[in-house]
Amino acid sequence: MQTAGSDSRRRTRLIVAASACGLGVLAWAAAAAGGDFRGGLIAFVIMAAYGLLLVVLGGRSDVVSVLAGSPRDERYSAIDIQAVAVTGFVLILYVIAGFLWEQAHGRSGMPFTLMGAAAGVSYIGAVVYGRLRG
Repeated sequence: MQTAGSDSRRRTRLIVAASACGLGVLAWAAAAAGGDFRGGLIAFVIMAAYGLLLVVLGGRSDVVSVLAGSPRDERYSAIDIQAVAVTGFVLILYVIAGFLWEQAHGRSGMPFTLMGAAAGVSYIGAVVYGRLRG
């Protein structure tokens, strides 16, 4: 017998899997437009494999359920939040290091500047939203 929670988790897994495949198609199209058909195909295969993994293993693995965006309980929700925080921290360090590297080599570092600005604005917006929401 299936519960409403399991139906919701399955639906979330399918949405995430379809999104992964859709992003794979976009990556393939972007790479193909740039003349890299093989690289685009590799990107598509990776994204499609990720989506397939979510569908096939999503009901059997707690880790896959977190990766699919439907953690089973509060503990896995906390693990997901910690993983997002660590990922954000590593990404910010990467952006700062990339900016400094570009500067040290006489380049503007503008792509890294824009990524850092997007991260900063989104963080501030999320904090303000969270505070106003209660």
